[in-house]
Amino acid sequence: MNILNLNLPEIDNKIPCDPQVKVFNLYGKHVVFDTNSMCAVEVSPTVATKFKEKKHEFSGILNSKSKPEFKLYGTTAVRKLVISLTHKCNLACSYCFASKEDVKKCLTLEDVVKAVRLFAPKADYDVSFFGGEPLIEWELLKQSIEYIKSKAKYENRGCKFHITTNGVLLDKEKINYIQANKISLLISLDGPKHLHDKTRIKHDGTGSFNDVIKSLQLLKSMGRRSITVRATFSETPSHLVERLEFFYNLRKRGLISAAAIEPAVISEGCGMGGHYNLKVLNKEFHDAAKWYVEKFNSDEHFPYVFFDKLLGRV
Repeated sequence: MNILNLNLPEIDNKIPCDPQVKVFNLYGKHVVFDTNSMCAVEVSPTVATKFKEKKHEFSGILNSKSKPEFKLYGTTAVRKLVISLTHKCNLACSYCFASKEDVKKCLTLEDVVKAVRLFAPKADYDVSFFGGEPLIEWELLKQSIEYIKSKAKYENRGCKFHITTNGVLLDKEKINYIQANKISLLISLDGPKHLHDKTRIKHDGTGSFNDVIKSLQLLKSMGRRSITVRATFSETPSHLVERLEFFYNLRKRGLISAAAIEPAVISEGCGMGGHYNLKVLNKEFHDAAKWYVEKFNSDEHFPYVFFDKLLGRV
């Protein structure tokens, strides 16, 4: 079954990204995998051959609303696990799948136990908690962590934890627990107030910017020094440089340590995707690159995750 048939001649060849596309045959299906976007799509045999023989015109980032129909997992045991504790969320972000999800959907501790059993023998437990908003299921999150810690100690394994959160529900109790268990945090913050509150809204329609900033201030006051924020944009112009300047100033105030700014794409759980003018985005990324280089050359390097990862590949 051909899930996606790439119309290669219509693809803009000026997308600001060197293509890193690999072709695989998995379970009898032809799959194109883009290492830049981490997106995999099933293609027709004809398109797969074009990619293998490099007779294509694709020069950008691959994304798709379609998903390959593979088994849940293959013969390779799990070494990193992302657990979506719940689809409940206290926000209704315009680009997020959870804004339209059934609020009753959530896991149980039994589900978590089954998931942890997928880890490779003797591998350290590396677990991330996601949602929805995982802090809504705070008791389940703590129970899950305590179970994994006990299991790791009994089996003489290491363990580490990560939470992706919108930050609104953070309080002293939660932060104390996060600090005590050395849990890494990724907090969603889309940039300045006028950009953040346009998309990251509560169910009553009000913005969440002030709540997130209060949480960052509380984290700082309680000694938290390593905080990465993630901004998501779903249209162009994306205001990349404006967002970078905002995050740069937050870092100078000691409220964050690094930032990621990424497009809303289906493959990362943004159920509504985005609408982009690639020529506009091309210019914005080049302007952001100039901004990044200027900061770097003036000894004011700002950890912008996207560019830092690209430099790490060099």
